[in-house]
Amino acid sequence: MKFEKLFGYSHFSQAGERNSSISRQNGWGNMSVAGAGAAYWAPGSRGLGAPLEKARRYLGRGVSNNIAEYSGLLECMKRAARKGDEEVVFEVDSMLLARQIGHEWACRSPTLLPYYTDCLEMGEVLETAGISWTIRHIYREYNQAADTLSNEAIDLPEQWWATEGW
Repeated sequence: MKFEKLFGYSHFSQAGERNSSISRQNGWGNMSVAGAGAAYWAPGSRGLGAPLEKARRYLGRGVSNNIAEYSGLLECMKRAARKGDEEVVFEVDSMLLARQIGHEWACRSPTLLPYYTDCLEMGEVLETAGISWTIRHIYREYNQAADTLSNEAIDLPEQWWATEGW
């Protein structure tokens, strides 16, 4: 792993950019209701155009925004493990999430710690399977597909929905 800077924000980099698949996630929650969305772009696409695969999950009531963000990332990581892409860039619009998973900031919240640990363990699963991965912070305006999915999860509260192939 090497430590890099991108657009002034730090991220851990293990994957090459040009041939990586892109997974973007978003979570939205305000303790009254929450949802998570995830979107996938094929290797080499750089996350341009419409995503090839999408998923959303209604998370219920009493769930914070940060838990929703972690839930979306975990869903993207599980998809990457199932599909076996060689390189994946997980793009997140939560700076807290990017910096905690990138080992820049500690996770000390007893509420977030189980989600943080689950994501780190899934990262190890990816590495063991030979999948290189990066987590990178992006601005919200570049995360519209996953943002829309997280809002749809709240508006259409079935527990789980995904496109074929997710």
